[in-house]
Amino acid sequence: MLDYDYHISDDTDELYPPYTGHEFLASEDSIDQHHYAKAFGQFLALGLDADIANILAFGENRFDLISPDIDNPHRIAAFEVYDRLCEMGYWCTENE
Repeated sequence: MLDYDYHISDDTDELYPPYTGHEFLASEDSIDQHHYAKAFGQFLALGLDADIANILAFGENRFDLISPDIDNPHRIAAFEVYDRLCEMGYWCTENE
């Protein structure tokens, strides 16, 4: 998993990025300030909800949040973007 400050869900012990996509969009003037701006922008451009785009942008493999249907066009498109970013080493840290 990526090394960033997670927050824990109030309902479960699940870890989430340090802010939601909607919180980020409401508090920043530009997506350029996002830790993973390129990925966040790509997922938003697909028409995904900002919170889902944010989770995917942080490198979390959570396509189930888009749709449980693996043949869903948005899920397929998001996977293709995610896969390309992985191939490019987008989420790699210097230690890897």
